[in-house]
Amino acid sequence: GMLYVNTMRNVPFMVFILFMYFGVGRVVRSGPLIGLPLVGIEIDARLFWGVLALSMFEASFIAEIFRAGIQSIHKTQMEAARSFGMTYSQAMRFVVLPQAFRVIIPPLTGELISLVKESALLMFISIEELTLTARQLIRDTPLNFEFYTLLAGYYLAITLPISLLSYILEKKLSIKKTR
Repeated sequence: GMLYVNTMRNVPFMVFILFMYFGVGRVVRSGPLIGLPLVGIEIDARLFWGVLALSMFEASFIAEIFRAGIQSIHKTQMEAARSFGMTYSQAMRFVVLPQAFRVIIPPLTGELISLVKESALLMFISIEELTLTARQLIRDTPLNFEFYTLLAGYYLAITLPISLLSYILEKKLSIKKTR
């Protein structure tokens, strides 16, 4: 667990994308399409390896956020819940996690916003995402500033509602910011 988390947190995301697509993807000899026989569909290999890389990379940061949030709850909370006859799972579900969630919301929101922004790096393996599309449009026109402004607007349109939702949750749960 900690080896995975520490490895992901200390390798640049772009390097990990390239490792997954050109390294792991080539070792398992995936062609241009990857079949998923259980659901009967085929996916573009670049998309498969890109989404897998993004998921694995972000999962390490999210795991660390949850670990820190749970550890921030004093152990007496778990002991008190257990003394009332709760199982470990019940104590986590009804006592520890609700308290930890209040601590987790702000950094989890930041990580979700990072995930959206880091998806732009998937253009390095030619996944058709916002940044690659903007670069392709710019290549055919002299409207660099306009397309990059539009691109920034698209990212803001995605990330600002996430920030607003986080703000509303923080207010609703009366979370004190320590930033």
